[in-house]
Formats: sequence, structure tokens, C-alpha cells
Amino acid sequence: MTRPAASKLMLGLLSLNMAALFAIVALLLSRGDVLPAAWAQMPSPDRQQDLIVMPGQLANNVWGCYVLDKRTQTLCVYQYTPGDRMLRLQAARGIEQDLELRSFNTSPDPASVADLIRKERSLKSGQPTTGPAPETERK
Repeated sequence: MTRPAASKLMLGLLSLNMAALFAIVALLLSRGDVLPAAWAQMPSPDRQQDLIVMPGQLANNVWGCYVLDKRTQTLCVYQYTPGDRMLRLQAARGIEQDLELRSFNTSPDPASVADLIRKERSLKSGQPTTGPAPETERK
């Protein structure tokens, strides 16, 4: 086959392919249900922003997800069991009181970090440091 004939054949096949794609799109649009039915079941945008889902490894070869409901301040942990193909609730906890804690089981404590920051800033500005950093109240 000569080069011009091959080019004409390729152009014809591409045109046929494009026509078939247009026919498929026209058929889908004429049916009226272009979007899947599950989209109609999605939560409203304001409710959708309330939930955060994060997949995670719970233990060695144990997987699941964490679900945080920002509106109710509840944290849930679900474990996926592949053999049963099940997602099981492992724990749930209201975290509103947890969020009020300033220093729990941490090292160094926040006051020490604030003091280090204050000292570092004073070294940059050339002012001497005296005494611990003032406590700031969390709102």
C-alpha cells in the first residue's frame, strides 16, 4: 500500500471512530439518566463537610478507617475483615473534652516549647531573655 493510500485509510478509520463515539454520547444523553443513581443519595454539601474519613493501618496486617464527625465531635474506628468482607465498628469516642486539654502525655510540654520559641526570637532580635514565657489561654 502506498503512503497516500495508507494516510487516507487511517483518516477514514479515525473518522469512523469519531462518529461511533458521537453516537455513543448521543445515545447516553438521550436516555436522560447520565449520572449514576448513587449521586442522588449523596448527602447535602453542608452535611458532607461534617464527616472526614481516613483509611489507616490499625495493626500489623489489620486495616480499617477512622471517621471523624466534626459536627458532633465524635471519632469512630472501623476495622475491615477481608475474610468476612465486613467493616466492623471497633471504637467510638466523643472528643469534645479531649480537645480542651492543653498538655496530655506529651514531651516536651507546650510551655517548654513556648519558652524555647521566646528564647530563639530574643536571640534573633538581640534582646535578653528573663523568666519563663507567659501562659496563654486557649479559646
